[in-house]
This record gives sequence, structure tokens and C-alpha cells, in this order.
Amino acid sequence: MPFQINQSLPMKFYLIAVAALMLSFLLNPVPLLSQETPDDTIEVPPPKVRKYSLGNPVPDRRLRDLSPDRPDYTESPITVDAGRAQIETDFVLFDFGGNFFDEDRPVYLDNVVVLNNIIKVGLSQQVDMQLVLPLLSFREEQLDSQTQLSMNFVPAAGLRFKFNLVGNNGSKFALGVMPYGIVDLLRSEDQLEDVGIAVPVSYRLSQDVSIGAMGTAHGKPGKTFFTDHSLSVSFPILNDFDLKGFGEVVTSFWYEEYEWHYSANAGIIYQPVKDIIIDAGAFVGLTELMPGLNVFTGVTFRL
Repeated sequence: MPFQINQSLPMKFYLIAVAALMLSFLLNPVPLLSQETPDDTIEVPPPKVRKYSLGNPVPDRRLRDLSPDRPDYTESPITVDAGRAQIETDFVLFDFGGNFFDEDRPVYLDNVVVLNNIIKVGLSQQVDMQLVLPLLSFREEQLDSQTQLSMNFVPAAGLRFKFNLVGNNGSKFALGVMPYGIVDLLRSEDQLEDVGIAVPVSYRLSQDVSIGAMGTAHGKPGKTFFTDHSLSVSFPILNDFDLKGFGEVVTSFWYEEYEWHYSANAGIIYQPVKDIIIDAGAFVGLTELMPGLNVFTGVTFRL
């Protein structure tokens, strides 16, 4: 049956009804156009972000870029991902011409360390714990024209914690704090060798170039105190092969002697896969009491 206007109603009524319908459409068009049910319009809250921890590890797909503390002296402010392990080790570390004083007598030391390890575990997304554990060392000490050779299994051990304060998730600037302590296991007493706190920072200048710096206050309690300062830069050598280089300068102020000491360091870094980095390089002492020559090769890998 064709639609007919009821002549008994005034034309003004139909005009008002049409105008009201058009106004409703303009003000709220979605309900008129969509076929959603009431359940479809209920706002669903976003999923909660999971908090990763030692007992709830970060999955592989969410891992940060591998950021080891080695091979330079300047540490990284980036921590190990929560619940994951990272091992950094020197395959072989040759330390030639290291000098120090024992009761005001000069001691000249050559040292070879095999598997000088740092074992790290991520406690949370901002904190990791690190165990420093060299496996084997060979020493040649010269004191008062006397030469002594020794081989030592696990000659020292250290415990470090790293707290990331800023920039742990890929930002250009990152800042961390690292308290630590090292004990000399070759001594029967007075084993606490070094206690200190380091503050590492890093800044990414570009995708391939970054700089790092670190200040460290440390020493043997009651006997010595030092402040170290380092500046490091990493840069690409062969982008197609993920080969990088680094250069670094380190200064150390010895408060007892009130003297500055210096070293210069350089090396190469190769990352064949996401979770492995291989490196090699040398540290060169520029003043008498710094290590004469330190040559190393090592690896970092993540579990």
C-alpha cells in the first residue's frame, strides 16, 4: 500500500517530525548507521603491562639490545633483562708491566688470566646482580730483585649491583649506578681488596656511534683511595659485517700520592648474532703506576 499522509493531522506536525529526525542524525549518526549491539559499545580497558622479574623472565621477542660492560673500562648503564643471564669473559687476558707498592717497595707484576668472568643475572627491569669470578691466573712478581712465579685457581671474587636510573629501554641517554666490592682470595686476612661505586652514562649520537663516560670512587678501606674518570666512543668499521671499534682514555687520581695517572685503550667489537659479541683490544698505561700493556680477547653471550 503506498504511503499516504494523514490529512487529519496538520502539515506542521510532519515538518517538525522530519526536522527532529534529521537533527538527531546530525548530532549522533553512529547509532543510526551501525548495527552494533549494546555489548559492542562497551569500552574494554587496555591489557595490563606485565612486570618482568627474576621469576618471570623477559621473553625472547622483548629482549633489549645486548649491552655488555666489556671490553672498555667504561661500563654500560644498561642492565640485563629481568630473569635472564649474561656472561662476559676474557678468553685470555695478558697484563704486562703492572706496577704497585707493597709497604713502599715497588712490585712489578706480569699476570695472565684465563677465563676472567663476569656472570650477570637480571633481578628486575632496572636492576641486575653481577658476580666477578676469574678462573685461573699465572703471576710473575718481582720484589727486591726476587722473582716469584705462581699459578692460582680463582684468585679473587667480586660482587656488583647495577641500578639503571634513566634510559634502560632504548632512549638516547642512559644513566646508572654500580656499587661493588672485590676480595683477594689469595690472602688469609685483610682480603677486602677494593670497594667502590661507579656512575656510568651513555649517549647515542647516531644509530652506529655512541659515547660513554664513567666516574668511579674506590679504594682499599683504610689504606688507599682513588677516583677514576673515563671517556669512550664506539664507531662503525664495517657495517656489512657488524664490526665496530672503540677508543677510550682513562684518568686516575691517587690521593695518597696526590698524582694523576693515565691510560689509553682501543679495540674491535664483532657481533655475529643478536646474543653474542666477540671483542679484542689493548690497554696501554701512559704513566708509571698504570698497567704497562694489557692485551685481551673475549666474548659476551646472553642466555
